[in-house]
This record gives sequence, structure tokens and C-alpha cells, in this order.
Amino acid sequence: MARPGPSMSTASPDPADPGPGYRSAAYAAALAGIGRARPFGATGGYLLERVIPECDHIDLMGPYPVFSCAGWEALGPAVAALKEAHSGKTEPHSAPVSLTLVTDPVCPLSASDLDAIFDLCRPLGDHYLIDLARPLVPSKHHRKKLRRAGAARIEAGPVPADFGPAFAALYQGLAEKKGIHDIRRLVAIEHDHMMTGRRRHLRDARAHGAGPANGD
Repeated sequence: MARPGPSMSTASPDPADPGPGYRSAAYAAALAGIGRARPFGATGGYLLERVIPECDHIDLMGPYPVFSCAGWEALGPAVAALKEAHSGKTEPHSAPVSLTLVTDPVCPLSASDLDAIFDLCRPLGDHYLIDLARPLVPSKHHRKKLRRAGAARIEAGPVPADFGPAFAALYQGLAEKKGIHDIRRLVAIEHDHMMTGRRRHLRDARAHGAGPANGD
């Protein structure tokens, strides 16, 4: 966790930003229900600015579920700049009081590198990567799921212009089934925003000619 200040740009993310995945401007802007997106220094990544309830302070967080950026070498200087700006701030109510984020599991910085950058740094679970060059050997659990799923047709391609509402309904149904009521339960408008950005692709699984069963 870092003690940040107001030095970073607050320009609105460009929806046409071609940055992939979680580091794209479109993805950050899609999380408007959580906080206002703002660029994070020279990292090429984005943070979300949130108003703290029942007071006039704000804080910063990385996008859910992980913070990703193109310039990891700029993370340390960006955090240091926030600390310096905060320490010299004469109007503390207009400065963010904290920054928290979860770094991308494939971040090239080591645990010791991150510990040197932030005031508080802790591991958050284990993450596993799949070597796509090796033959796929599904686990017993996944083999059972595949047998239960039955035959399906998998399609991949650009997201249709009108797919946002359908995807939002699909995700909200999942949230209801799984009892998801925290930050993971993104509202429909955020899904619509995600669906309209550049380079959005869809993996659609359909069983026996039915409607879309799974989007990505």
C-alpha cells in the first residue's frame, strides 16, 4: 500500500486504446461502477479513484481483478511520485489517502522488488500457468464437467454489436446462482462498455442449437 497524491493525470481513458486485457483503457473505463479510471503515471496502466463513504476523502485502487501495465519498470517511480506529492500536499482532503492493488501474476517484478516499492506487500494466493506446448490432460474434476456438458459447438470471433445486454444477463444469472454480491458483481452498463471496445472477441459455446451458453 502506498500513500499517494494528486500528481497523476486524470484524463479520461481512450476507449480506442489498443492495450490488451486488463491494462486497456476500455476495461478500466468499464469499471465506472467501482471508481473513476485515471492513468497511473508512465506505467501504461490505470487506477480507479473512489469516494470514501461518509467523508470527503478519496482513495485509489487497481482495476479488478488485477493491475496490469506495459511499463512495469515505471511502477516504482510512479508510486514514489505519489508518496512525494502526498507528503507535500497542503490540502489533504483533495488528495487520495491510499493506493491498493493486486499485481498481475505474470508481472516481471519479483516479490522483493514489490516489497521495496510499497509500504505493505503481501502474497495473495497461488497462481498456476498452463504450458500450451504440452498435451492437454484435464483433471478428474474437469473431465467430469466435460462429460456432463455434453456435445457443444464452440465459436470464436468479434463481439456482435448487440451482444452487451445478452452477456450482462448471462453474467447476472451466474452472480445470482453463485451468490456473488461483492465487487465481482459488475452491473449491466459495465458489461455493455466492455463489449463495445476495440479488439473484443467472444468465445461462444452452444449446445444443441441453443442460445449462447458462455461468453468471454
